[in-house]
Amino acid sequence: MEPPFSSTPVEELLRLVAKAARAHQLYLPNNPIYRGAIDSLRAGFVALWKETDEVTLVIAETEVQWYGLPVTKETSKSTDNLAWLFYKDGVRELTISQGFEQTEVVVFLEMIQRARKANADEDDLVTMLWEADFTFLKYRYVDVLSDGSGDGLVDGREMAPVSPGEVQAAAHQPVEATRASTIVDASPVAGGTSTTSR
Repeated sequence: MEPPFSSTPVEELLRLVAKAARAHQLYLPNNPIYRGAIDSLRAGFVALWKETDEVTLVIAETEVQWYGLPVTKETSKSTDNLAWLFYKDGVRELTISQGFEQTEVVVFLEMIQRARKANADEDDLVTMLWEADFTFLKYRYVDVLSDGSGDGLVDGREMAPVSPGEVQAAAHQPVEATRASTIVDASPVAGGTSTTSR
């Protein structure tokens, strides 16, 4: 598909996101360098919103694409590479809408900082995106835990509301035997305790 306008504003915006993420990591919010980076980032959004009111970015291992064109490309697979940071946690698409730059962008930068410093047992970016419940940012991700294959994208959009009674009923549903056997073996052993299998 042919892009509706030049990729320059998108490339510049992503460069500004990387710069602001670095400033967010290094400086306190009252620091002039931090404030300058945030102001520049917001100006980058203003330039983009002159062209469109929404931008969808596809996340690959080492690059971010817009309409099939690479708009950022890094060769390293490190947390300094924003594409890799999102890709490794399963995020495959971000759709940013006009209004994101007001307050949500700072929360987004905080998430990037948390993800860069996270240990394996801490929340991944999919969880952080879900918890942030953004209004102007939508995401799609690969659910690698569902069956281990990682096939198919899942929308990070809000699910249909569920009543407390439905949640309680679902909580009392038996776990499939194949899954349950890999989680906990609750059968008593000598001495009256249960064992956990991994």
